[in-house]
Amino acid sequence: MDNIPKNFIETDLHMSNFDHSIDKGLNEKLKSGPFYADYAAWNFHGDVWFQNEKFYCKIMCYGSHIDTINAYSLKDIMENASNKYGGD
Repeated sequence: MDNIPKNFIETDLHMSNFDHSIDKGLNEKLKSGPFYADYAAWNFHGDVWFQNEKFYCKIMCYGSHIDTINAYSLKDIMENASNKYGGD
């Protein structure tokens, strides 16, 4: 699963490496239906969604898809993406 499913809608909740924050309620929102969220970081940009009992994050750098990672929590998505692609 490299891409956000076509019918998913962007939510107004976000994740950010600026202050290592995950908006309150994002976990529940992504699990509640066909939604995805923006994940801002200095060295990459991600789109995060929930599917098949996991969170997925499509990682983009300079407009190119470089990876899609998955984990069982948003915190783990942030930790894995930051460790692999830069945490600032």
